[in-house]
Amino acid sequence: MLAKSNRYRLSKGMMVRLILFFLFIIHCSLLKIKTPIDKINSESYRICFWNINQSKLKMNSPILFSFISSCDIISFLEVNKSEVNSVHVFETLSEKKGEPYICMENSPKQKENFIQEKYITCVKSEISSDIERIEFEDINPSFTNAPPLFLLNIYEKKILVVPFHARPGNKKDLLDFNSVVDFSYKNFSDRRIFFGGDFNTDSVYQKIEFLLTIPFYLILEEMVSQPTTLSNQKNDVIFSDPRTAKNCKADVWRLHDIFPDKMNKDELGKISDHLPVSVDCFLK
Repeated sequence: MLAKSNRYRLSKGMMVRLILFFLFIIHCSLLKIKTPIDKINSESYRICFWNINQSKLKMNSPILFSFISSCDIISFLEVNKSEVNSVHVFETLSEKKGEPYICMENSPKQKENFIQEKYITCVKSEISSDIERIEFEDINPSFTNAPPLFLLNIYEKKILVVPFHARPGNKKDLLDFNSVVDFSYKNFSDRRIFFGGDFNTDSVYQKIEFLLTIPFYLILEEMVSQPTTLSNQKNDVIFSDPRTAKNCKADVWRLHDIFPDKMNKDELGKISDHLPVSVDCFLK
């Protein structure tokens, strides 16, 4: 009778352990596996900028889209103007991948004899279905391609994203960008404004002595501190006001180092010699 009771207890104990083991397996299968590109805190917002060097905005590479889908908002710079269906192509691709975005592009009015490029900004449709393009009134005109402003409404928070691509070594582009900053803050009083992109501010193109004479460069907080190109130049930046910047953490994404078994430097270089940059921010 005692032996039978022991066998019963043993059998019951094994069953409990087996049940707990299977519950653990099911729990693990439901968890999303963390990757090096995931946000540390799910309550923050990731805002990204990427100069894709005239590449087509198809981004079929699983690694590239894995990074892009970690961004709540992303602005693409130097998209070839001839890519007339780029917004539709990207929105369709993101829908198929289960990470739908809505996108908006600007309508560039560019001078002749310059690269025909446009800007595209996208936001995850799960956090916003409202994106508005505001064209900067470049009266003079000052820019070869005046930077657009993209206004997003996310959970009753208004966020303004302003992508910009300055010509290498061109001081006038950077000086004229002051008018864009002034326009943004005069018309949108919320402090949640992010200016970013390829400003070509590396010492190869601009000396620090000149940069320190530019009002927005002195007043705003530049959050990216690492090299941002495959040749280790620091050209890509993200600016915001100091109060907002305190609640942000910047990153430069060396995708070929993060996923060395899936993408090498040469393969990434075929897409762009610029690395994507981002800020993870708690927006109040």
